[in-house]
Amino acid sequence: LFWIEGKRLGFVVFFCFFLLLEGELCCLSSKMSVCFVGGVGLGSGLRAPRVSSRRNRMMLTRASLSVEVETATVLPIKKIAGEVTLPGSKSLSNRMLLLSALADGKTDVLNLLHSDDITYMLGALTALGIPYEYDQDGKKVTVNGCGGKIPSEGAELFLGNAGTAMRPLTAALCVGNGKFVLDGTARMRERPIIDLVDALQQLNIDITCSDTGCPPVVINASGIPGGKTKVSGKISSQYLSALLMASPYAESDVEIEITDTLVSVPYVLMTIKLMERFGVVVENLDNKVFKIAENQKFKAPGRAVVEGD
Repeated sequence: LFWIEGKRLGFVVFFCFFLLLEGELCCLSSKMSVCFVGGVGLGSGLRAPRVSSRRNRMMLTRASLSVEVETATVLPIKKIAGEVTLPGSKSLSNRMLLLSALADGKTDVLNLLHSDDITYMLGALTALGIPYEYDQDGKKVTVNGCGGKIPSEGAELFLGNAGTAMRPLTAALCVGNGKFVLDGTARMRERPIIDLVDALQQLNIDITCSDTGCPPVVINASGIPGGKTKVSGKISSQYLSALLMASPYAESDVEIEITDTLVSVPYVLMTIKLMERFGVVVENLDNKVFKIAENQKFKAPGRAVVEGD
């Protein structure tokens, strides 16, 4: 009846109004169903009683349209007991994998999150020749660090839409030697990275991205000379975190200045704290200037647990 198409709308409205006036609309409230009787015949085929006056017919219609609603009472829970294991943070998981890969020594990374971002980072480590053992059921990865000497002299990395892999690796691969290309999905090619590329260029690194300011990124790596650089912090704090994690392998001191507002400061502080666990100290001047002294290298802590968000 409610299939409305073209000129049938006027007919449907008129017909329904006619049925209401004639008292032919009845509702079987006990079964929560509505039927039209007297020519339409949906459902039981019962016929509503005819009522002589219009006022009584309207009262009958209103009464017959009422329905019974079933209710349920939910009692409050007084006590819950049990144990849950929080999954590891995505941002912390990939930072820890990268520092373990760059460090000197072996690191057991525990409670590693299983997600696309982490999968792409692990795939990148494989392409770069950095060995590791992955126990997915145990959420554990044992990484044999390269000591800042990336084994592969060039690679093409597909990183999906993993921003926590794309941005840190863009800076970290400048430590190596050779041509590295970092690309991803169509969505990744819409995510800006030009501010990080510009900051690395200020450190005399041969690096470019597409004309849109997004990946793919091409790096002709020959190490990081060091020096001073400036970077915007208003789009993503990952740019700063990427620069910080690569700076210990520069040939001289690195000083990074934020040119505007730094967003997501807690993530930057998380990066600095993690670097300290791997033996590198960052001088933080009021979240405006960050200094990393030369002759600092990451050292494997042996065991590192990824905390939950």
